[in-house]
Amino acid sequence: IELHYFAHLCFMEDKQLIKNVHKISHLPITILHGNLDLVCPPAGAYRLAEALKAAGGSPTLEIIPACGHRSTPAMEAARVKALDTLAGLLLG
Repeated sequence: IELHYFAHLCFMEDKQLIKNVHKISHLPITILHGNLDLVCPPAGAYRLAEALKAAGGSPTLEIIPACGHRSTPAMEAARVKALDTLAGLLLG
């Protein structure tokens, strides 16, 4: 499946997310990223968070220590925490 997405440029134009970040800036967004990710460096997460802020959003950016591109127990714990927070926002 991953190869299919990459072969089709992930169905997105270059910088499409950043160019259209104003369309999602009102949403509660948590960005989780491993600080040791060499495949997708953390700089992209920082750029997305800054673009969301510039568009009026208030994203949460959490850089997970000692985590690379693959998931770790620390990343899984961060995901659960972020989803619990989102559930609390949605369900009251």
